Amino acid sequence: TVDLMRLWTVDGTWDFLYLPRRGNGKGARGYAFLNFVTEAHAAAFRAQWEGRRLSPFSTGSGLSIIPASVQGFHANVSVLKGKPPGELKQRSSEPVVVRDGVFVDFDKL
Repeated sequence: TVDLMRLWTVDGTWDFLYLPRRGNGKGARGYAFLNFVTEAHAAAFRAQWEGRRLSPFSTGSGLSIIPASVQGFHANVSVLKGKPPGELKQRSSEPVVVRDGVFVDFDKL
């Protein structure tokens, strides 16, 4: 998640970043959820990142950016809060939450 935050700066265009981890917690599943504060920010992000690779050394295909079935900050938080206890037990599994430019501990939402 830290690597993605270096690429996708905390600049007020998004407020929620979740990178699901594999069951063993040792690596990402290959997709992420990013909640944008406006549709215009989402469209600009898609225009900039669609088809791009995250790293020049990446061997995978480029990014495919599609709308998630769950939309909005509160809806995304609700979905993750409803996960079984322990599924987000590792700090690396928790989403990054930013409210008004300040990082918020997911456990305190």
